[in-house]
Amino acid sequence: MKKSLLSILVLFVAINLLAQNPPKRELRGVWITTHLSLDWPNRFQSPSQQRVAFTAILDHNKTTGMNAAFFQVRSQSDAMYASKLEPWSYYLTNQQGTNPLWDPLQFAVEESHKRGLELHAWINPYRAIANTLTATNTAQYSATHVSKTHPQWMLTIGTVQIMNPGLPVVRHYKILPLGLIFYDENL
Repeated sequence: MKKSLLSILVLFVAINLLAQNPPKRELRGVWITTHLSLDWPNRFQSPSQQRVAFTAILDHNKTTGMNAAFFQVRSQSDAMYASKLEPWSYYLTNQQGTNPLWDPLQFAVEESHKRGLELHAWINPYRAIANTLTATNTAQYSATHVSKTHPQWMLTIGTVQIMNPGLPVVRHYKILPLGLIFYDENL
């Protein structure tokens, strides 16, 4: 009887070990939100303080077993990288369109890779203004912001303004993180 139970137990363990092939690789990622400075950056910090804060986020996530980060590089038709189309984010300098004198996306790529982390750029493709109560704040929305340069493209839903994806010109208004513009003014 003991031999039968032992045989069944060994067989059960062997089947379970062979039946469950662990994945070759798991994606364990974390979102780094820049909108409203929820995760990063603090717009009142210097660039060096912002870099230290960003690396602390990466270090923490590496320590806790993450292998990827999803970095929000466009939250409201603004940019966390040098762009010919979108102004620099308000959340970097407290004044939208002001050059922070460093490239947060490039820094994030380099620092993530130093830690063996993947970095994925996360964009909000259509959101222009998250709260229409702040739409007239010239520090938050510069004269070069799409809501100012193309107000006819805006669609208001509750307190959010988005670029209307139903318009062909909006659908062709695209930008890549490298700053390449694919946009035809004639559409």
